Amino acid sequence: MRIFNKLKTKLEHVEKQKKPKPIIEKDKRKQTIALTYAIFFCILFCSVGSLLLSLQTTGQSLQTNPRKEVKTTTVNYPAIQSFLNPFVDSYINVSDDSEKNEERQKTLQNSMVNSADYSNSFATEGEGQRILQQKELYSVEETTNNMLLAQYKVTYVNRTFVEKEVTKKSGKKVIKEKVKEPKDEQKTALLNIELVQKDNAYAVNALPYFTNIYSLKATVDKSEANDIESYKGQKEAEIIAFLNDFFTKYATSSSEDMAYMMKSPEGLGGSLTFDRIDKYELYQKSGNILADVHVVFLEPDTKINVEEDFTINLTKKDSHYYVEKLEHK
Repeated sequence: MRIFNKLKTKLEHVEKQKKPKPIIEKDKRKQTIALTYAIFFCILFCSVGSLLLSLQTTGQSLQTNPRKEVKTTTVNYPAIQSFLNPFVDSYINVSDDSEKNEERQKTLQNSMVNSADYSNSFATEGEGQRILQQKELYSVEETTNNMLLAQYKVTYVNRTFVEKEVTKKSGKKVIKEKVKEPKDEQKTALLNIELVQKDNAYAVNALPYFTNIYSLKATVDKSEANDIESYKGQKEAEIIAFLNDFFTKYATSSSEDMAYMMKSPEGLGGSLTFDRIDKYELYQKSGNILADVHVVFLEPDTKINVEEDFTINLTKKDSHYYVEKLEHK
């Protein structure tokens, strides 16, 4: 009986205990798969959107600039200056010492592409000095394949000597004697130098020439030299007379004053005077006259010669000739 009561008491105690809640594990596998798909589709959507946007932008760019090619030219300014600085020094500086001028002539001649063609081009005929005061590389432009046009802004002095009579005392005597005093005139101009380039080696391709500091940059165009014939007309003397008159006015006049004689007017504004046409050749093309001329200018005070080659395209209007194009060769 006692045993039965103890067993009953234990059974009641067991029934009164709270039954533990069953633990149900969540099925995480399905959630992982769903999340993976969601990330995949999100990445795919973004990639497709970016691709479409890129294609649209590219298409608009191509429509705006069809077949646009960007050409870049690398100008090696340090190498050009290293070559040209001593050349400019030698070209501008002219002494009244014949030995120094002979050395100058050789230095300049050796800088040319075909030095033999310029054996007499740098000989000086003046009676004064030209002294470089300041130089600055103004611009460098590519004109044709492997050809460059360098422009230097140069300031120089033309020095002449004026004879004056001065009075000196020697004890009680008054002595009059003649002395030469320097007279300087300062000028500023653009010195144009055409270069031929091979890798980083340079040579001067044609005679340098001065232009007014306010002139537009000169261009080199050899296209007119094609399909031409020697001129055999009977008005050769008339053409040369016009060219003499033209270069006289070209040397002394401004660009504005040359508009009645030239399609693209330019002038030296009195920085040089015209001396003579040394050599010339005449050609004809499509009714026009082409003149290749070697011109000698002079510094007004020192009479130092400055030589230059030109190609001129002439037409005739009524009874007058007109310069359609002037090229510095």
